[in-house]
Amino acid sequence: MIKNNLTIFFILFFSANSFAYNPDEIPLQAEKKPAYLNGVGVDEKLGKIITKNLIFSNDHKQTLTLKNYLDFKTPLVINLVYFRCPSLCNHTLNGVAQVIKKTKWQIGKDYRILSVSVNPQEDVIIAASKKEIYLDAFDKPSLKKNVENFWHFLTGGATSIRLLAKDLGIKYKYSKVDKQYLHPSTLIFVSPNGKITRYLHGIQFEPKDFNLAVQEASNGKIGNFLDQVLFFCSRFDPKKGKYTIYAWRVMQAGGILTILIMILFLFPIWFSKKDKFNIRDRG
Repeated sequence: MIKNNLTIFFILFFSANSFAYNPDEIPLQAEKKPAYLNGVGVDEKLGKIITKNLIFSNDHKQTLTLKNYLDFKTPLVINLVYFRCPSLCNHTLNGVAQVIKKTKWQIGKDYRILSVSVNPQEDVIIAASKKEIYLDAFDKPSLKKNVENFWHFLTGGATSIRLLAKDLGIKYKYSKVDKQYLHPSTLIFVSPNGKITRYLHGIQFEPKDFNLAVQEASNGKIGNFLDQVLFFCSRFDPKKGKYTIYAWRVMQAGGILTILIMILFLFPIWFSKKDKFNIRDRG
């Protein structure tokens, strides 16, 4: 087992340089956006602790605070949508459903998801109806049950929605022209103590990036040996919006591994020579 793990690590180590980057060398450039989206976007607030006493109702008709969802000591994945959205939200929720199927982590055991409506006019009936549509996308009974229990569709009052969006750095607005809410499509990862740890933007999410973001939100406490190595050697690339093998970390890991291998090989030799000297001394 150890030999197999070491073999895989060496493959990762020697191929990593072609994918590695230094985040300090990447210039961030602002992208222009259409005028009608002014005031809509994401102001990332990594490290911020979200307000835990905000009250929302879920699709099971329970009224709870955000703290209730953090009491299980697992990371939260939060996204702001609304359930009668005619376009973007459906694509975002489709992307969430797909990554739940493909990620190696188990929803419920390793993370929970909160899809929160930004429309204060929506209620638990609308939320439950929307969730039913997505439950039909899961064929495996055990996974479907976990999704039903741990992917929560939340609605709330205007104040709770506004304060949560402010905590998360999500800027949205209602368009009277389009008669819909304009908002970004983003997954926000929150640690069990309520700290924002990562943002993934878009409507489709790579399982690898989702895996690492959940692992980061858990403070690296989940996963086997190889998961820990990959987590250690990865850094989030803000330019690409994804996790990338980080050269300096790979070099650190390689150095540590080299020392361990040297110790493993040299110790037996050293002890062997020591035994020979002891035999000569006794003779």
